[in-house]
Amino acid sequence: MKTVIWFLATAALILAVLVNIESDPSLISVTQSTILNRYHSDLFQFVLHPDTVEMWFLWISHFRSADKRPVGVGKQYQAVYSFPFLGDQVLLFQVKKFVPDTCLVLESESLFRPRFEVESSPVSRGEQTRLTFRISFRRSSLLFQYTMGPILQVLARHYIQNSLTFLHSM
Repeated sequence: MKTVIWFLATAALILAVLVNIESDPSLISVTQSTILNRYHSDLFQFVLHPDTVEMWFLWISHFRSADKRPVGVGKQYQAVYSFPFLGDQVLLFQVKKFVPDTCLVLESESLFRPRFEVESSPVSRGEQTRLTFRISFRRSSLLFQYTMGPILQVLARHYIQNSLTFLHSM
């Protein structure tokens, strides 16, 4: 009995230490790019339109504007994500950076603190576009970095690759 109590106390102490030790959250980040045969501004508008997000980004089952503001810093969106073991999770995202036809950064303060970035830039006389997606999870505890972080990184890589493949086939 003493051994079990000692083991549980040691495990609790280790968990407490891992939760409080900070590390670089950019380690749990996924970035992928592709070049698409679409005009830069048209592609960016399509990707950012709330009615098309769930079509090309299958991790999200619903994506809607959460306020009546135009796209810009501070605008909010509501997304329903499907997480393994947790089921559907409703997340509120806020625009943190917006450069028309070029860049959008969304962040959520939910459990995993996701950050989603979309960058678009013209290539070769504007007839092609380099589209870059980046997903990062801004939780900085070592416990997160070594448990949920790698799982979320694999999922993010999978869904970004699927999204870029889908957009490439259009």
